[in-house]
Amino acid sequence: MRSPPDMPEDLDLPDLDFNDADWGILHQLCEYHADVPANLAERLDYDRTYIHHRLKRLTEHNILENRGNGVYQINEDLY
Repeated sequence: MRSPPDMPEDLDLPDLDFNDADWGILHQLCEYHADVPANLAERLDYDRTYIHHRLKRLTEHNILENRGNGVYQINEDLY
């Protein structure tokens, strides 16, 4: 398991093939703690549908949690 540069050292991520959007999402969720796809897409300059797809993938790998109403956060088990 690893943490990317500029991420909290205590964040223990699985060894997956993260792309730039994934890293951006993780950085944003470390800063804002929870957010919705529209806000993430705007701040990261990606299409909202693409960000939603990446959020779903990260959730399937138990990296993120969907808190309901489209709000995502980093899985607390990774800290």
